[in-house]
Amino acid sequence: MHLRKNFGTYLAGMLLGSCVLGWGIAQAADIPSTAELTEKYGLQVGMTIDTSNADLVKDLLPEAVFVRVKNGDYIMPIGKLDPPDLFANIWDKQYTDGSQANVGKFDVAENGGIIDVATGERPWPVPPGVPFPNLDPDTEDPVKAGTKLIWNVFSMPGACGEQDHDNAMLISAPRTGTYDRTFSPKALRQYIDFRRDEPNVTRPVMFQEIFFFLAPADAFGAANLTWRWSDPTKWDSVWNYSPSTRRVRRSTAANRSDSTLGTEFTQDDGTPSYNGKIEMMDWKYIGKQDTLMPFTRRWGQADDDFIARPTYEAIHSTNSLYANVPGAFQQGYKKMTFGFQQEPQKYASWSVPNLIWVPVPVY
Repeated sequence: MHLRKNFGTYLAGMLLGSCVLGWGIAQAADIPSTAELTEKYGLQVGMTIDTSNADLVKDLLPEAVFVRVKNGDYIMPIGKLDPPDLFANIWDKQYTDGSQANVGKFDVAENGGIIDVATGERPWPVPPGVPFPNLDPDTEDPVKAGTKLIWNVFSMPGACGEQDHDNAMLISAPRTGTYDRTFSPKALRQYIDFRRDEPNVTRPVMFQEIFFFLAPADAFGAANLTWRWSDPTKWDSVWNYSPSTRRVRRSTAANRSDSTLGTEFTQDDGTPSYNGKIEMMDWKYIGKQDTLMPFTRRWGQADDDFIARPTYEAIHSTNSLYANVPGAFQQGYKKMTFGFQQEPQKYASWSVPNLIWVPVPVY
């Protein structure tokens, strides 16, 4: 589900605009632990941040989100990571070995594109792992450092090879009451860059993606196809199919940042929170800070269990379409309740009261 208003903006800004120190990049000895940050800000595992004590986390939140907490729109249960160094060890050996093999191999050009140091050319496909594993942003030009950070972020979802967002539901909702706009897409994305195995694809793309719209009824059957070219100077190729006219129409790449079916979701909001083309934006590293990061609870996790357990472990897909596909996996279900699902409703419709919030250091 897409979270509307400032909470959704916060998730996108925090996950994309900041990269967790030590997650997918070189570890530094001076990175504070989450336990140290919890003590630093006077927090305790299991406590709940609400209107009465929101000032404790004022320096850990964007101003708009802090105001929401202060006004009673959100609550934030404080948790911890287990083990404390989980971010340093969350990836499997194949991914970490790939990252290690990339040390010193890549750089970024003035246009923001990733280049092979040995050839000065854009590699295709880019191998799996973080492309800049030993990045120290404080020692580089801020623009180049920011661009390298965002490439590190983009390398992570590509490790899965393919993504099938089945039975997704995206919503927009007012402050109180149920949602007023919704749509359901089936999204298929095939990564070429950063994937673990080489696909049988000769088209020089970073990924190719197709959206099928399943609901509402007036959008059923519509589809959207995107090719993200590896050429840093080439815009996306985008096509839309309309079932009412039974015609395919070529669109511009800018359509990916248009509102989708009246909601506040755009295709460029997708994985990993910004799904536009890196080279078409300007990036800049501005420093380090601490922030509260939200984590979903695992299915069946007790309400009084405040340990955050993020994982990339997956089970074989339960979708019958993939019964004979050994490499088809799905994430485990998360335990999430939105504000509009509460009886009686206490918080903003788009808030998730049972998330766990952990203080972390970020770039």
